[in-house]
Amino acid sequence: MRLMQKYDKDEGVVGVTDLERWPIGSAAVDFLSATETAGSIDSLKKQPLLVAKRRLREDLVVLARATLLSCT
Repeated sequence: MRLMQKYDKDEGVVGVTDLERWPIGSAAVDFLSATETAGSIDSLKKQPLLVAKRRLREDLVVLARATLLSCT
């Protein structure tokens, strides 16, 4: 949630506020919801957000760096 909207919701509530930018049913919102209920990392790897396009290793490195920068 912090990456998607730059802040967390109150007391462990999961979701996004800007439904125009992050519509319900989008791959990103579905992935966010799955992070709360997934029993394993393997189940998260099967989410459409990660399966839809094959991501290059370099893209994931850039994403990880952006994540670290935006969380500080």
